[in-house]
Amino acid sequence: MASMDDLQALSLQMDWGADEALAASPVVRWRVDAAVDAPAAQARSPPPLPSAAADARPELAAIATIGALYDTWAQFGGCGLRATATTTVRPSGKGARHVLMLGDAPSADDDRAGLAFSGPSGAMLDRVLASAGLGRADISLAHLVPWRPPGNRPPSEAELRVCLPFVYRLLQLSAPRHVVLMGQGAARMLLGSDERLSRLRGHWQELTVPNHPHPISAMAMAPAESWLRSPASKRDTWNDLLLLRSSLD
Repeated sequence: MASMDDLQALSLQMDWGADEALAASPVVRWRVDAAVDAPAAQARSPPPLPSAAADARPELAAIATIGALYDTWAQFGGCGLRATATTTVRPSGKGARHVLMLGDAPSADDDRAGLAFSGPSGAMLDRVLASAGLGRADISLAHLVPWRPPGNRPPSEAELRVCLPFVYRLLQLSAPRHVVLMGQGAARMLLGSDERLSRLRGHWQELTVPNHPHPISAMAMAPAESWLRSPASKRDTWNDLLLLRSSLD
């Protein structure tokens, strides 16, 4: 069997779903001091800061606006995803009704645009929200991790956990009346449950945020990318949105 040339090998990897070049050797993502060897990644981002999530808490407590929070988050060196993402994805929407929808991690479209829930999945979300009489003027949208994981893989437990202090500060600053957790990672981190989304959805639960005066009503919901794949997911999402709308009204 004839061996592949470099172009054929690259084409085959693209057919298999590889969509970006990373380091020549594996990176241990759960280590805060993990080295990133890819020259392209180093060229895209400033040197990581030698801080971890625990060290960031005193600094976060002094931040007074969501914009300043994301400016600080963009410089945080405790998560390896920052070195491979194009940008730190910021929230979108206005949240006039004090609703925050939280996904697990940005998509490739979010990474390019720099805003949460962009591209086709964002357009799908807009249509679904509009069917329940809601829109981005009524809600804010963000992610637990503001950097896209390579290949759109789910963020790891360590990546979610190291960003959790920033998420808590986001919740303290935005003070939403309702939080919708659109992903298994978001539900696990904030509700402390390993139950499937299908068992967590359909009812409100109390979300306790450190240094916040009162619990926040939280509900799990299937992520937007699953709505196209599953008719049952569409039906459940519609019922969840009706519950959200009735709670707002």
